[in-house]
Amino acid sequence: MLRVRPLVQLLIPAAVLTLSACSDSPIAPAAAKQAPNAPDLGLFTWLLLPPGAQWALYFNSSYGDGSLNVKVIHYPTTAGTQDPVGTLAYPNKVTGNGSFSIPAAKLSGTLQPTSFVGDGTCVPWGTPCDPAADGYASFPVIIPESGMVTGGAVVNHKATKFLLIFRSTQYPDRSSDPDKAFLRFCSSPDLANPAACGTTEYKFSGELHHEPT
Repeated sequence: MLRVRPLVQLLIPAAVLTLSACSDSPIAPAAAKQAPNAPDLGLFTWLLLPPGAQWALYFNSSYGDGSLNVKVIHYPTTAGTQDPVGTLAYPNKVTGNGSFSIPAAKLSGTLQPTSFVGDGTCVPWGTPCDPAADGYASFPVIIPESGMVTGGAVVNHKATKFLLIFRSTQYPDRSSDPDKAFLRFCSSPDLANPAACGTTEYKFSGELHHEPT
């Protein structure tokens, strides 16, 4: 297994979150890549990566403005192929769910991810997703290292939308600084202009886990 992550904290919120994954296709068509042989799967991949999914990201906060537990899952457009990581022009359609609690702001609720755009970095270790870029490192599965998620939210029993930024620090293997997540709420999140979503950004620190690794 490429990276060894302490999964005990991840398994508890993963088990609590409702298993809502379904086979969805990207929001806009993008060229699919034939899937190479799968990597050696980790001990918990069978539990964390639903059958047929290309990749999954799990974030579990340990401190910050409150608690945040989110899973984001992407299924390829066509079974047996891989989709490129989503871009602003062609986001990945995703599924999953999440929950949050922000005591100081007296906010709590749930998240329903629908769209994902990567930041150009991929597993392993935040190397470029683009095979033509300097520093590219081949990996059997195309998995984003970091990126942005949008979707529906229920905040204090009221429906709205959210924008969530995952920022990997490669914790704990290559950094002692935990991974980060930044959450905003607004009626029309714009992936091209994240700061325009709402007036407040809530910050969380914890672990961003990638599957399959």
